[in-house]
Formats: sequence, C-alpha cells, structure tokens
Amino acid sequence: MFDIGKTYSIDTWEGSEDGGLITNHGVWVVKEVQLPLVKFDQDGEEWIINTFSPAFAGAEPYIED
Repeated sequence: MFDIGKTYSIDTWEGSEDGGLITNHGVWVVKEVQLPLVKFDQDGEEWIINTFSPAFAGAEPYIED
C-alpha cells in the first residue's frame, strides 16, 4: 500500500466518550516501510506509525491539484 518517496494524507482516530474523533495530519512522505510500521517525514519531522494500531484511521495518496 505504501510506496517509498510517495506522499500520503494521514488520518488517526482518538477514542472519546462520544465515539471518537478522526484527525487529518496533513501530507507526509514515506521514508521506510517495514509493515506494520511505516516511517513518514514532513519537513524534517519523522513519524513512525503502526498501521495495525486502532489509532491509525487511514491514509490516502496525495495528488497535487
């Protein structure tokens, strides 16, 4: 699903009493894939996501207009 060097829009889910909230974290570039872990970069900031975690709500390839 994830291609190194490609950009994705990342969503996470945070549980709460009212059912939860999905947050979009903007566009990130894939640096490394070792499923279920994916390392992303955004302007020098790294983020490692466990794609098997319930907190990971999804990712969509980012296509610039």
